[in-house]
Amino acid sequence: MAWDTTSTVVVPLALLAIFAAFPPVVVQLRVKNFAGSVLLIGITILNIQNFVNAAIWSSDDPDDWWDGKILCDIEVKLYIGISLAVEGAVASIFRQISIILDSDRMTVTPCPRQRRITRAIELLLCILLPIFVMAGHYLVQRGRYWLRTVAGCVATYDNNWVAPLVTYGWPMVVCVTGSVYCLISVLRLWRHRRQVLALLTHTPGATPSRFFRLFALAFALLVMYCPLAVFAFAQNVRVPMHMYSWSYIHPSDWSERIRLEPEPALGTASQAFTFDRWAQIITAYASFACFGLGQDAIRMYKGWAERARSFLPGGFKADVRSTQQASRNSTSVRNEENVTLDMDEFSLEDNHDILRHPSASGPNS
Repeated sequence: MAWDTTSTVVVPLALLAIFAAFPPVVVQLRVKNFAGSVLLIGITILNIQNFVNAAIWSSDDPDDWWDGKILCDIEVKLYIGISLAVEGAVASIFRQISIILDSDRMTVTPCPRQRRITRAIELLLCILLPIFVMAGHYLVQRGRYWLRTVAGCVATYDNNWVAPLVTYGWPMVVCVTGSVYCLISVLRLWRHRRQVLALLTHTPGATPSRFFRLFALAFALLVMYCPLAVFAFAQNVRVPMHMYSWSYIHPSDWSERIRLEPEPALGTASQAFTFDRWAQIITAYASFACFGLGQDAIRMYKGWAERARSFLPGGFKADVRSTQQASRNSTSVRNEENVTLDMDEFSLEDNHDILRHPSASGPNS
């Protein structure tokens, strides 16, 4: 089975994107950034799908394809939900940035009430709304799924008036919301840039570099995903719609409605692997450029390197030698430790007496 040219490009790029996103994911998890963690974990899962699908459905000949049952049933739901979760995470990041840049309450560390509100909004945009859209997709799922060259499993929709309300209308709403917060953040950042630098410089755990890297990444992702969401919504609503009918959408042979060929309008495989999937690969590399090369990531790499030395022959021998040296000195160390403990107790008692009798303190008085 000959591979399509696009699949030979997508497979290595998607695989490298998975590894590129791993260090930023660890960094975001360590700093407990919920929205950032959801964003990068979601992108990693989507790139795993891109890698697997491009490897499985790499041929232009539908006769060579696997029907994708079970795998595609899971993938199409995850793709819809995670894509919305990524956009919700970007909107959450810009909302938090706009709050930080608010001149009336300019602070990096929010109060407990602000934390609860932020966490509730992040859960809504990153978890609850994607779950709602994944469940709502079944209501308008005309066929089980489509299979396309390189792209693999693709979700299907029925052209009725309910579909925008439960599925493809929400990405545009979330992206427009994120765009509003982004505009507010840019205006406040320009207006209060001096105060922001001073605030970040004197706030423990916050640095201007980390702040602006997160801002740049979120801005770049919004520039990519918002036009895609608006364009997809416009393309879907242009199709003539009809009234909703459950029996029409889910007939008796619904479970066998699997389209095993590229959509005719798409033409080549390079067009079947749409720009939103390329954007997911680009996002992984952009996240690595922003958070995989920072000081936090470099310290993490050094820690990984130190742990890896124990698995190398030289490192293993060094560990053995250090362990043997520690064993030889263990007896004397224990004896010295006992003596030291006795001396410490004595010294503490002496110091306690000195503190109670300042006149006897001598030179320390």
